[in-house]
Amino acid sequence: GLISQIKRAATSIPLNIAEGYGKKQSAAEFKRYLLMSLGSCNEMQVLLDLCKDMDYISEKKHLQYYNEYDEIGRMLNVMVSRWK
Repeated sequence: GLISQIKRAATSIPLNIAEGYGKKQSAAEFKRYLLMSLGSCNEMQVLLDLCKDMDYISEKKHLQYYNEYDEIGRMLNVMVSRWK
């Protein structure tokens, strides 16, 4: 189940961005989809913690992937704050 959840969380990040942008109904609506993407990004970080705790990935890989999702989260936060 963990792999399935990782796949869903990872793919939901760009899919929510694309869906929100594609609807173009309002800035508030797009921001809502960006926030859902941010939630999926945070979910990925928790899933990575679980993988590390269960010794499925090394500390080095955990840190690498965790930092990448942290960067994605920061970019999403900037998009939310700047989107008009």
